[in-house]
Amino acid sequence: GIALGIWFYRKAGAKDRDRPADVDPLEYAQPAVFRFLANKMWIDELYARTVIAFAWASARLSDWMDRYFWDGLVRGFGAIGQLIGMFTASVDERGINAGVDKTTIGARGLGRLLSSAHSGQIQIYLGVVAVGMLALLLLYAWLA
Repeated sequence: GIALGIWFYRKAGAKDRDRPADVDPLEYAQPAVFRFLANKMWIDELYARTVIAFAWASARLSDWMDRYFWDGLVRGFGAIGQLIGMFTASVDERGINAGVDKTTIGARGLGRLLSSAHSGQIQIYLGVVAVGMLALLLLYAWLA
């Protein structure tokens, strides 16, 4: 490439004595090729209209997807989770806790009833056991 450039510019410099001094020999000999090369083969413009435009469109699409799709999806699942939490809390408070509370209230009442029936005197307890054993002996004698 360098040798070709040296050859062209030496040849053009020797041949084109009528061209102005501030004009490049390639511009004078091939204006279309010179303009093509001077504009860097329009690579920057092509890059801006393809790669940069695609990156910009991708960024806009990603921003929209993040703001409206993914964020909405996350918020939707969060709302569903909150609804499930409220439902299970309601079932727990009204169903499970209420049942356990009623059971403990009943057990407390039964305990009070049984504690009032007990006087703490052993003689009464032994009398109840003796009456029970007598009832069992009579039942056994009657059935046998």
